[in-house]
Amino acid sequence: MKQQAVAKAAGKSSATPTVDRVRALRRFTRENAPEVLALLGGAALWEVLGWSLGLQWLPPFSKVMEALAQFVGSGVILANLGSSLQGLIVGFSLALILGLFLGSLMGRYRPVEKALDIYVHAFFVCPSIVFAPVFFANLVFTHSFRDTTSADMAFASNLIGAMVGGTLEYIALITGFRVLLIVVAGLYAVAFVLAHRWRLLADVERDD
Repeated sequence: MKQQAVAKAAGKSSATPTVDRVRALRRFTRENAPEVLALLGGAALWEVLGWSLGLQWLPPFSKVMEALAQFVGSGVILANLGSSLQGLIVGFSLALILGLFLGSLMGRYRPVEKALDIYVHAFFVCPSIVFAPVFFANLVFTHSFRDTTSADMAFASNLIGAMVGGTLEYIALITGFRVLLIVVAGLYAVAFVLAHRWRLLADVERDD
């Protein structure tokens, strides 16, 4: 009798984790059903569009997962992830040590604080001015758009420029950003010549 009781208790104890896992899975599915359905629907739509359109930049979802599995199996992703984490750890460690050292000096000696305080405030401001070029570019566009005599031409030129810029950004992932700088410089030179020498892109009145 004691052996049977022990066996029943062992069976119940081994079955308890399985029951808890099933309950947790049901609870997760019930609480996150919209998100799961949205992900499955997006994957299905991606698969259908990938096979039907046949675009190089939109492969089917199954092909993407197959390529991901190959990359993970070959160790390329894990190796790059390891090197990235190593660089992150080294950089964070150096920044932590240097920050504690300089912070201690600034807290202990008044002249050191006065000498380095300007750099500390400069680093505080840096994240805030990252998007300053975009902000000023918007100001320039709105000012130019307000004073233009052909609004449709100005808006179309800005739209085409945004499309070309986005295309070049993706091309730069293959060719590199150094080549992109040369291409952008060439485009600016061509736009300047067309607008100021031949007046092809100039803001002039058109006869309807």
